[in-house]
Amino acid sequence: MEDPCWPPLLALLASLRIKPVPLPVDAHGCLVPEPDKQVMAMILTLRAHNPTGATLSEERLNAMAALMQQQPHTLFIWDGYWGPIADQSLPKLNLPANWLYILSVSKFLGPDLRVAVVSGSAAIVADMRRQQSLGPRWVSLLLQKLAAHLWLESEQNKVLSYAQQSYAARRAALVHSLADLGLDIPITGEGLHVWLPVADEASTLQALAAKGWGVQAGHPFRLQSPPAIRISLGNLTVEEASVLARDIVSSLHRPKRSWI
Repeated sequence: MEDPCWPPLLALLASLRIKPVPLPVDAHGCLVPEPDKQVMAMILTLRAHNPTGATLSEERLNAMAALMQQQPHTLFIWDGYWGPIADQSLPKLNLPANWLYILSVSKFLGPDLRVAVVSGSAAIVADMRRQQSLGPRWVSLLLQKLAAHLWLESEQNKVLSYAQQSYAARRAALVHSLADLGLDIPITGEGLHVWLPVADEASTLQALAAKGWGVQAGHPFRLQSPPAIRISLGNLTVEEASVLARDIVSSLHRPKRSWI
């Protein structure tokens, strides 16, 4: 799994007693690991990786596809939550024997819907149908119809296109403002979040909080990756980006306290 990653995934793996194996993430997405027959599954975020914003490049995707063909016993899970508002569509891939693609509507339509579209290998999808047809995992038909209606309306009214452009503009404004001040973001990417490596998470959070900004510590997202903070763009306006950039740079350059 990616490192850093989405924290609830770590909690899920812990509840299932499955050991997470970290894979570093760079500007081109998750690094391709060496073949390993002991790996039961691999979970990849194709677009707008949370928390870094990284997107798997076509070259990296092709390398992943080659790995998948070498490991037919491994289940490959693709998280495509950003799908309808991604900058680019995915290229065609040679699919492995065991694969699952999950597209949640929680990010681009609303978290209260709790509906996801799934595609995958015939046997895996059949097992999921049996598991969710009855019991606590059953998904309301009313919610499914509501999600489909909202999705169709958003496409027809170009709301999703507007959302994609809005998030891209906010990200670009913050990244460019930081670059103008001499601070380069290692992973620009897309999506709702910017991942900024820092020397000390706690002091950076405190300094930004004193200036009125709330950002998140990177610790809950990390397995072995170095310290960082996650900056969410959901409430940030383009006009505020330059102010936030100045405060970030000021917080990073704040002199450390000496103890006597």
